[in-house]
Amino acid sequence: MEGRTILRRAAFAVLLALVLVVTLRHVGGSNHFAPAPWASRQLDAVNVVGNVILFALPAAVLRSLGWSLRRTVVAGFFLSLGIELLQLAVPGRTTATADVICNTLGAMAGWLVAGLFSARQRRADRRRPASTTPPRSTAGSRRESG
Repeated sequence: MEGRTILRRAAFAVLLALVLVVTLRHVGGSNHFAPAPWASRQLDAVNVVGNVILFALPAAVLRSLGWSLRRTVVAGFFLSLGIELLQLAVPGRTTATADVICNTLGAMAGWLVAGLFSARQRRADRRRPASTTPPRSTAGSRRESG
């Protein structure tokens, strides 16, 4: 079980690094601030879906590490808020409340979807018949030569 936890933590670290690279890279141009999500061009489908997916994947990994929904959503909110504030200093980035909302919803959606998949896997595991091969015994396993 220890090996799986290490892999999950590594996956989370990679996904978090991806989030930071995607959201904090310099894109040139001037900065923009869009505090009212309904009054900005931030609510187009590509931006909304991209922001949701960006936070859904790390949230799914957090669920597999035992994080609660509440803890995951709060962490997603504060991570997103921090990124948006940092974007004020990155040329060409837009700081938008719509991004914080979509990222937070993405964290919630990722956690919930991961729960659906894990529940489906548990049901499939219960339906699978038990192995018919007897377990190997290591005691008294000397071969007799004839």
